[in-house]
Amino acid sequence: MNNIYQAMRSLPLGVLALILSGTPRSVLGQAGNEILTVTPDSAGRGSAGLLVTFELDTDAPAAPPAGAPVSLVMIGGVTGSVPTHASQYTVSATFSIPATEALGAKDVVVQFSPPEGTLTFSKASGFTVTEEVDQAPVISGQPQSRSVRPGATVSFSVSASGTEPLSYQWQKQETNLPGATNQSLILSPVAMADAGSYRCIVVNVMGGATSSVAHLTVSTNAATLAADEAADPVYDSGWGDGSNGGDGWGPWQLTPASGGGFFTAASTGNAGGSSGGIDTGGRAWGLWSTNGVTEATRLLEGSSLGVGQILGVAFDNGYVNGGKSVGMALQNAAGELLWEFYFSGGDTRYTVHDGSGSRATPVSFSGDGLWIEFEQTSTTNCLVQVTDAVGTCYRFAGSLMTVADQQIARIRLWNYEAGAGSDADLFINSLSVRTGTLASTGGALPYPITDTAQAANYGVSGIIAAPAPDEAFAGQDAQYEGHQPQFVLGADGLTVLDTVSGLTWKRSPDTNADGSIDATDKLNWVGLQAYAAALNAGNYGGYSDWRLPSIKELYSLMDFRGTDPSGYDGSDTSGLIPYIDTDYFDFAYGDTNAGERIIDAQYASSNLYVSTTGGGDTTLFGVNFADGRIKGYGLSVFGSDKTFYVICCRGNVNVGRNVFTNNQDGTVSDLATGLMWQQADSGSGLNWQQALAYAEGLSLGGYQDWRLPNAKELQSILDYSRSPDTSASAAIDPLFHCTAITNEAGNPDYPAYWTSTTHGNWTGSGLWGVYVCFGRAMGFMNNTWVDVHGAGAQRSDPKYDDGTDYSSGHGPQGDAVRIDNYVRCVRGSALPPDMDTDGDGLSDWYEYSYTTNTTAMDAAGDLDDDDYTNREECGAGTSPIDGTSCLAIDLSVWMEGSGLALSWQSAIGMSYRVEKVSDMGADDVQVVVSGIVATPPMNTLTTASDGEMTAFYRVTVE
Repeated sequence: MNNIYQAMRSLPLGVLALILSGTPRSVLGQAGNEILTVTPDSAGRGSAGLLVTFELDTDAPAAPPAGAPVSLVMIGGVTGSVPTHASQYTVSATFSIPATEALGAKDVVVQFSPPEGTLTFSKASGFTVTEEVDQAPVISGQPQSRSVRPGATVSFSVSASGTEPLSYQWQKQETNLPGATNQSLILSPVAMADAGSYRCIVVNVMGGATSSVAHLTVSTNAATLAADEAADPVYDSGWGDGSNGGDGWGPWQLTPASGGGFFTAASTGNAGGSSGGIDTGGRAWGLWSTNGVTEATRLLEGSSLGVGQILGVAFDNGYVNGGKSVGMALQNAAGELLWEFYFSGGDTRYTVHDGSGSRATPVSFSGDGLWIEFEQTSTTNCLVQVTDAVGTCYRFAGSLMTVADQQIARIRLWNYEAGAGSDADLFINSLSVRTGTLASTGGALPYPITDTAQAANYGVSGIIAAPAPDEAFAGQDAQYEGHQPQFVLGADGLTVLDTVSGLTWKRSPDTNADGSIDATDKLNWVGLQAYAAALNAGNYGGYSDWRLPSIKELYSLMDFRGTDPSGYDGSDTSGLIPYIDTDYFDFAYGDTNAGERIIDAQYASSNLYVSTTGGGDTTLFGVNFADGRIKGYGLSVFGSDKTFYVICCRGNVNVGRNVFTNNQDGTVSDLATGLMWQQADSGSGLNWQQALAYAEGLSLGGYQDWRLPNAKELQSILDYSRSPDTSASAAIDPLFHCTAITNEAGNPDYPAYWTSTTHGNWTGSGLWGVYVCFGRAMGFMNNTWVDVHGAGAQRSDPKYDDGTDYSSGHGPQGDAVRIDNYVRCVRGSALPPDMDTDGDGLSDWYEYSYTTNTTAMDAAGDLDDDDYTNREECGAGTSPIDGTSCLAIDLSVWMEGSGLALSWQSAIGMSYRVEKVSDMGADDVQVVVSGIVATPPMNTLTTASDGEMTAFYRVTVE
């Protein structure tokens, strides 16, 4: 096996000081010192960020040892930057060739300045500058989001470089704006209809680049901020017309059915539910009906609901007769319907009805109550977040119904013959209007990671029984359960909603709509750019906000129950399993009738690699749902355009956007995904079994529950805007530390990292494990080692060294095989098996993490003497061996005019609820806020003053 995957080393500071304190310099004799090869040995004028490697001869005097400083590297009159001395006879440096540089051959020079004197290596005419190189557009300056009033002037602009001429096309909601073909887009005067999302596509002869999205918010007079609850004393005697116990709402208008009416009561008996906390103070507004429609409406004060305002309702319904319904609706001032959310008898899920029609939501029936929040994201669009009693959060976007007046002015609640008895009532409470955004509120994560769905456990080659915490191969993918995939097929069969990510997908890659999936459905890069716009123009599936998915969005669909057909020589694919859920998505392998391979099922993303692959190819990242990998694919193959399958998406724009925070204890938290990461890595390569053991045994930051991340978790922290070639770093946020290595080509690079996921083969073998490249994805092609798939690829390696010689790589691109990959551990947002061998309420995995024994911990004991039992610490997600790790209010500060600020230590993956009582001897617990997502290491909540002289607060885990 080719085993040159080694960490780089530098000289200790003490040694370096001795070198720098040498005697006066002289010029060493060097008649034979030459540069043998220069790679590459030519480049075009205007080339930027060009990494050039120089191989030196071994004649005396020999080059200084590896790591010794390089004083000068030059090509003609151009000086290289960031020179590296990876081995004694190899030097690399980065060059930018001026556009004005004279054409032709250039002398090259590498110079050292050791204590003995200057040592120079040279090669006459060793490098050739050719005509200016063609480059695809690169956007360096992105448009910025703006918020303005009607009548104002606003402009968006981009900065781009690349081969001239550059063409610009601005889009709104991903639809071309006629005449908007300049570098800047100016809107004046701004009207309400101008609100929305804008971006620019820059194109030249080499390809195209798409800017980030800038949002334009056009504000107008908005509804008065409002709040009301049934616990208000004004409702003590019941619920009648004209009652108004809160601010910002008009009076209730109540219309009872001939067999229905209104009341106030607790909802705890509703459908056997526990109320989910909606009946504040033990009371909610109730509606009942056995014959006809009982309805309640209420106007917003001030004006209609404004962009950026959120209307909230606590909603709890019981059982509903078949064909009948209970629900809530938003209307304009004339009572015309704009949006509604309801439950129909006989269904299993709630339904939303909006501008796209009626469709099932991912929200299942619950007798415990729901917290519904409706955000007006534009004058015609909305985002809805529904959180159930156990903290599960669902999001779905939509649009308002098309009527002349689309201003939301009132709310309507109804019970349509749900049935007799308390189990058929509708309860609502806690009406509110606030400002803000749903992206960072409630119990939801902005960027939830969908689980890989891998269910089988593997050893080094095949399926094994699930290992216990203290056994070999413990801690692999199938043993930790994250957010399991949950898909909902659209009513028209055209779309699929992923209820975990909040993304809606086009179901089929059949782009020409001929009913079959084959090579004619594949598109080149230019065609891909136009495809989403065509879907939007046709309002496909009832939506006009489709987009080409990012690589992280596309990878969220990867299903590791698939089997890799690599090595399969047959043509019958019926026994193969794709890496995408075909119960919901249409799929086809490569079109063998058109000369393709079975594995040619590459799906395109919107991510162009920031560097190049192979011999300088412009490269697009794609997901192969046939063989289960991410690779970079050159946009040109043997002189023809590379083509891809494509499925567009819409919805949650936060997928792929990390929110990292340095915890200053060797860990980094991602508040977007709910994961905590090891800031450094393992520092050396390990095989797969060793990697699992390393992660399970790690103690860091006061935590013992570290694990090896699965493939999707690890891919989530890739930064596709970085690469060794363009940023001189790994493809990851600089908050993280990556060990530097020397790659197969002898160049400075960064490791690949193991995941806990096995890459299953069609033969049933589990010999290979999944890894993710944070440095170059090397391959041996045309007798040389090059980056074949880009930093950000996901491939697989054997789990152990069986002696096979991989010195020329593996597979058609000669993929580098390393076996000993590096490790970066993760914790949070996934649960280990809940086995409890001794039945003490502590899982075997929790006990093993902190005592290295699956049954040794005393549940009623207190290992760290902090007055919290080990069982209580387990439930809170805190450490039982760290006295400072406990769920308690650390700080409470009264801020005049603002209220009370509460702070407590939080554990990643947890959700909290803040409660209060006015009298410690009473049982009148009130929920202040629920569904608070952990933001380790501390959470802080500021509560508004409610006029009470005395109150007692507590924090609980939900």
